[in-house]
Amino acid sequence: WFSASTQAEARLAIIIDDIGYNKAQSERAARLNGKFTLAVLPFTPHGFSSAQLAHSSGKELMLHLPMSAINNQSLGRGGLISGMEKAAFLAVISQDLASIPHIKGVNNHMGSRLTQEAEPMQWLMSELRMRGLYFVDSRTSAQTKAFDIAKSQQVASLKRDVFLDDSSEPSAIKHELTRAIALA
Repeated sequence: WFSASTQAEARLAIIIDDIGYNKAQSERAARLNGKFTLAVLPFTPHGFSSAQLAHSSGKELMLHLPMSAINNQSLGRGGLISGMEKAAFLAVISQDLASIPHIKGVNNHMGSRLTQEAEPMQWLMSELRMRGLYFVDSRTSAQTKAFDIAKSQQVASLKRDVFLDDSSEPSAIKHELTRAIALA
């Protein structure tokens, strides 16, 4: 048996992605009570202002970094594309980070293709380590190499365990939240 003083405290991190396109939803997330982390997309109409509001509301901010998907979905400005030259890749990362204030870490937006590619993930993690930023692998692909490369490059990192809203049905979200709590 363990006494309360020797048990590890359960911890649950909730990241709200896709901040920046919809002003009302982004501002609502920024004002939520509690210690939520907001992941802001670069170069979105309301990304900068939502990040400022979230920071003033005590929220932690991440860059929600668009990365190539297997289905070649459009990434928009600030996307990291499979096959980019290293200099261009690093320039995009710098521009993306500069576009959003108060960033403490990065997670991937889409990225099912790019996170499977070792070389660009090594470039990314090297840059994040140099800047003192952490990485959360959204695990949009079972073949992702991002988390392992982050660990090997000594970048503080975690990986996503649960998507709370894969289905927008309230019962499905409640089920996933219950599962997340059990994992914590």
